[in-house]
Amino acid sequence: MRVLRACTGKLNASSAIAWVAEGRRLTTNDSRQLLGPLLKATSSQLPLADEALWRVSRDLLASDVDSSAMSGEVALTPTQCDAALRLLAAFRPLSAVRGDDLQRAFAQDTNVMEVFLQIAGLTWKDARRLSSVELPAEPSPFLTPLQFASIVALVHFARVTRGRAPVEVITSDLPPDEVLDSSHANGVSLGTLLAQRAAGGTWLAHRSRTSASVRIDVVSDICDDLQAAGVPFRASIKDRPYTKSARYLSEEVCAPGKRIGQLAIVVRSSNGTPAAAVCVAVAQDGGTARKTAATLLPVPLALTIPAYLLLAGPGWQSRTETLGLFHAFEGRVFTDRGRTDLVAALQQQYEGA
Repeated sequence: MRVLRACTGKLNASSAIAWVAEGRRLTTNDSRQLLGPLLKATSSQLPLADEALWRVSRDLLASDVDSSAMSGEVALTPTQCDAALRLLAAFRPLSAVRGDDLQRAFAQDTNVMEVFLQIAGLTWKDARRLSSVELPAEPSPFLTPLQFASIVALVHFARVTRGRAPVEVITSDLPPDEVLDSSHANGVSLGTLLAQRAAGGTWLAHRSRTSASVRIDVVSDICDDLQAAGVPFRASIKDRPYTKSARYLSEEVCAPGKRIGQLAIVVRSSNGTPAAAVCVAVAQDGGTARKTAATLLPVPLALTIPAYLLLAGPGWQSRTETLGLFHAFEGRVFTDRGRTDLVAALQQQYEGA
């Protein structure tokens, strides 16, 4: 507890812990040196130790990563959706659209495909997965008549199938075809409804993609720092000289029958054996942080070497579950702001292995 007393200017541990818990000024700007003593204090159930640890850990969990600030796709506007629907409805009622109608409308307006799929709450990715025929990575005017027909069949099937039908069908007593045609002809613009649906889907897809992209960027930065420090390692990011699959890394450092999804980097010792494992997790919000923390807590027990954890994103600061991570990883928890400290710790681990 000497460090606690030195950083607070207090004569005993209880007073020092209370000082930290109350958020009073410390004699150091390096909060990390308080982690070890506070972890021991919480294990000993000393008064206010949990509060003190939470205050220190919140400072250490600050992150500059924000995937929501990354530019995403632009969702279609209600006007664009209505224009696409008018093209389709010019051939026949929306509930009776055929493959050749979709093909002709798509040739005039490429938004038609996205809007038509949104009628059933589907995306192009869904269509590729569910279609009875193979579809390309992106919609194209050069799709075959069979491919257009399969998309139409998929949309009509999804609209009337329990568990797949969009909300306007589920909440109506009318047959699905009548709901679609009535929505288009009466009341609030169907284009407005579909634009709202598309915007929500675009945001969720954007968050999914950017979260993965953020994690790759964070792992790449750690790898660059390790290379600059001369520390040998293997990492689970693609197309690098040090690339190894996540499965390979897990089999190398995990206990038999265990596998860790967040495992990103394995630092090697001077004789080439694994010396330390680094897990990386991104959480944009508190809900994601809570769920991810639950999967991270057992990680150190599944590993045969010391485990380090890097957390990115603003979600971690809002959840007390992260206190458990500091205990589970024995204080070896960092964020993108503390990447330099992480690399220094890994270098010490390599040199001491």
